[in-house]
Amino acid sequence: MKKLKYKGDRIRLDKYLAENLKNFSRSKIQKFIREKKILVNSNFVKSNYVLNDDDNVKVLDFEEGKEFQAENIDVEILYEDKDFMVVNKPAGIVVHVGEGGRHATGTLMHALLDKIDKDAGPRERLGIVHRLDKDTSGVLIVAKTKFGYDYFVKLFKERKIKKYYVALLYGKPLHDEGIIDSPIGRNLKQRKKMGITAESEGKKAVSRYRVLENFNYENKVLSLVEVDILTGRTHQIRVHMQAIDCPVVGDKAYGNKKVNSIFEKDFLLKRQFLHAEKVVFEHPKTGKKMNIKADLSIDLKNVLKKLKL
Repeated sequence: MKKLKYKGDRIRLDKYLAENLKNFSRSKIQKFIREKKILVNSNFVKSNYVLNDDDNVKVLDFEEGKEFQAENIDVEILYEDKDFMVVNKPAGIVVHVGEGGRHATGTLMHALLDKIDKDAGPRERLGIVHRLDKDTSGVLIVAKTKFGYDYFVKLFKERKIKKYYVALLYGKPLHDEGIIDSPIGRNLKQRKKMGITAESEGKKAVSRYRVLENFNYENKVLSLVEVDILTGRTHQIRVHMQAIDCPVVGDKAYGNKKVNSIFEKDFLLKRQFLHAEKVVFEHPKTGKKMNIKADLSIDLKNVLKKLKL
């Protein structure tokens, strides 16, 4: 519990808390107020409540200054120097704690915390300069210093980092190579999902794909593809592949339930067949071209091995 005593000119509660709880956005604080985690003079109030001199404010259920602890989680490090490292993220692990600490333990950030300086980014996503979905494996860059963090944030913003993925699709794209240029935004009916939107409502999203190999299994056509994403939107590859009627195999949100069930039963595949295979960028100090690759994880290798029999 955090206790605050207000002194000064009249001010809205949400604005006052945003100024005093630096690690949380105003929208997050408004959510805390709606969830009745904020008390004013022992009463629950609304965000637009105007504070008076000597009002007592109590923040419940979270500690704004709580330190996160490093955890013993095995993560393969593909490259490391003073300012950053590149790791092979396992499937099934969330990348960072998230705003408000909603993933309190067991994240990739917790696994690497001992290697990351305290000023290498915001407290709840320390060192994290980009993300992969929980059930996507593969290459991820993690900053270790403020210099490294600032450098990679800038590179991603300027789209100077190339990211290549491997995915197994249910179906066969119309062309062996192609570019999908369709904006992506939040699904209005299912807020946890994304979808193709009008240009005015979503963010620009561009994916370039190339078919590597085709398979047939139980009269179903499958395509192994390499995808180069030119933008980095939430669920971008999964949404774009669904949009061309070739969803990612094993994708519980955007995939084909019948096909997913077959692959879980016959191949023991319990997540989407999506792997971040490679990143290409310039080293922050030497300028050398870095080309770092992560092998497919064993569950995905086993799927391909069985398909090739």
